[in-house]
Amino acid sequence: MELFGLSFALFFIMFLLSSLAFSAGFVFIIIYAVRQKSKNDNAPLLTVEAKVVDKRTVSHRHHNHHNHISHRHYYHYVSFELSDGQRTELRVSSIEFDSLAVADAGMLTLQGSRFVSFVKNSEVAH
Repeated sequence: MELFGLSFALFFIMFLLSSLAFSAGFVFIIIYAVRQKSKNDNAPLLTVEAKVVDKRTVSHRHHNHHNHISHRHYYHYVSFELSDGQRTELRVSSIEFDSLAVADAGMLTLQGSRFVSFVKNSEVAH
């Protein structure tokens, strides 16, 4: 009987610690996202010459256990090389992602770490 009480106490402590760790991680993610949004909102709009140097897509699968339906979410990222040689990777919409190709050059507008627009040099001339 005493062994059962010790096992239950250990289980309860482990459950409590893992719940606290999960909750702390969740709160950290929310705070990080709110701070990043605030930083972007307060950052100036910058327009700089840039070139597309890479593109990638990340997919995340979400499975709803209630109705057994899976959803796949795609996040598109484009790496730009700025006129000063710096590189930055920005998340873009699927429409922007599809319209851009590696080696495209033009004017990149961003606000903090937020992509605003990219106008290709061929579009600037028209």
